[in-house]
Amino acid sequence: MDDRQLVLTIQSGDENAFALLLTRHTGRLLATIRPIVKDDDLADDLLQEVCIRILEKLRNRSYQETDRFLPWALRIARNLAIDSYRKKQRNPEIQAPANTQMLEQTHRTWENPEMNWCQSEDRQYVLRWIEELPAAQREVLLLRHYEQLSFREIAEQTNVSINTALGRMRYALINLRKIADRSAYVA
Repeated sequence: MDDRQLVLTIQSGDENAFALLLTRHTGRLLATIRPIVKDDDLADDLLQEVCIRILEKLRNRSYQETDRFLPWALRIARNLAIDSYRKKQRNPEIQAPANTQMLEQTHRTWENPEMNWCQSEDRQYVLRWIEELPAAQREVLLLRHYEQLSFREIAEQTNVSINTALGRMRYALINLRKIADRSAYVA
């Protein structure tokens, strides 16, 4: 059975077809989630959430038969992973470094607390500016600089051409400069 037939079978109430559909595409879904969240345990949790959302949408018949299943499912996975990444960026976990590194870090902090404060504040400005970008530009910027994906990988994940990904990055940088300049006049 192809994906379309499995989807129709699921929508008619056969849960076994859903297991077959997931078995077929679990690897691709995880391959989409892992590079974004960079945490295997979190990726597994998100995969379960993706499966639940897919099943709900199939049951509610919000999936269109004309769509191709895999790109649709990958979009759900990518969106959940990006949402999780953003949430993690807003609420970062603090992990204590090893004892020797902690002493070195403390010493560096004592050496120049003003510099540490300035860097932290600069980072907050940049994060606010990034949030002002249009969603497509913000996504490419985050995937490129924070996820360190190539433009080819970005194009594949966002379902656009490489030239479109490059263009979005170019406009994201142009817009960031404008936002930074505008902020400099306000401050």
